Amino acid sequence: MHFLEAAFVFFGFILIYPFILYPLFVYAVFLSSAIRTKKPEKTGEFHRDVSIIIAVYNEAQVIAQKLDTIFDSKYVSGEVIIYLGSDGSNDGSVEIIQAIEAGRSDVRFFAYAERRGKTSIINDLCASALQERPASGDHVFIFTDANVYLEPNAITELLAPLSDSCIALVDSKIIQRSQRLEGIAGSERAYMGFESRLKYMEGQLWGYAMGAFGGCYALRTNFYQPLPPGLLVDDFYLSMRAMLAGGRCIVNPEAVCYEDIPTKMSEEFRRKRRIASGNFQNLRQLLPSLLSMPAGLLFVFISHKVLRWLLPLNLIMFAICTAILAMAGSSLHYAILWFLSFALIGLPMLDGLLQRFGLQFSPLRSWKYFVAMNFAVLLGFWGYLRGIRQSSWIPPNRNV
Repeated sequence: MHFLEAAFVFFGFILIYPFILYPLFVYAVFLSSAIRTKKPEKTGEFHRDVSIIIAVYNEAQVIAQKLDTIFDSKYVSGEVIIYLGSDGSNDGSVEIIQAIEAGRSDVRFFAYAERRGKTSIINDLCASALQERPASGDHVFIFTDANVYLEPNAITELLAPLSDSCIALVDSKIIQRSQRLEGIAGSERAYMGFESRLKYMEGQLWGYAMGAFGGCYALRTNFYQPLPPGLLVDDFYLSMRAMLAGGRCIVNPEAVCYEDIPTKMSEEFRRKRRIASGNFQNLRQLLPSLLSMPAGLLFVFISHKVLRWLLPLNLIMFAICTAILAMAGSSLHYAILWFLSFALIGLPMLDGLLQRFGLQFSPLRSWKYFVAMNFAVLLGFWGYLRGIRQSSWIPPNRNV
């Protein structure tokens, strides 16, 4: 019984640590550090060539507007070439991009007829870019999604911190937006804001911003590594490889981009489930590097990522320990078990009931979102165990 009580405390601790205790620790260290008032170092005296990498699948609704935001960029300190690859698009995306390419010398478009997955597209585009301009500290990849729109100064702000030779990767600040803050849009925006702030502090304190948001980030080409076949989450893999190679990863909140977010729980659930499977792929890829990983990077990686990925499994273990202790006659653990049931089942059901009457209570909706996304992580883990057979992706319905 002493072992069960110790397990109960242990699993209870690691349930609250990644989402509450670790962010509070980072925030406290950040507030007590003089670095909190220091903006990312940058200078106007730099010349970097840019290769923008965009993998496309059925993005006819957004791709023209996306390219316009790049063409309108104020970046003038180097040559910008855009590399686009269509992964078997059949919605008119190919024709739209070909028409744009015909009138410009800075667009390289590759229309792949068969679907091969995002990883293959990115690898091919990067290989083409490096063939045209070799890898170096002054040649930078910007990886960006078709539905992420750049502010005119976003490219300049992404590249400016690279005046510090220690920095390998600079992430942008992506502002989540929706025409209507209904459904899960408000919860998703709040969560992404929390994540962006936490990554910014990690980057400023230690240079270990834990994984770029794949929507738009810059990476020195000499830190780039080709992606393993079938990988689902390319941004995190490239971020970790850059940090393992000795580079720093930071967020520059002045590099602003915008992304439309879905309002339907089903859309985000499908996306989070796919990301979760990819996260466990990455964990397997990185396991051989754990023993040689710098202590600071290991601490941030486990605290920010690994324990979050394992949270549904930890919750199951916590519930099992609680149930056994409750059956042994502990009224405290019996009450905790009922509280867990109400929190994980009752509150989401209550939100669904209120939604039927057109009512929305934001904290309740956010809690339902949190529960659903962790269930998606659990299913993503199961999908990973069963084996990921292909890395093709389907974009969500765009709020345009």
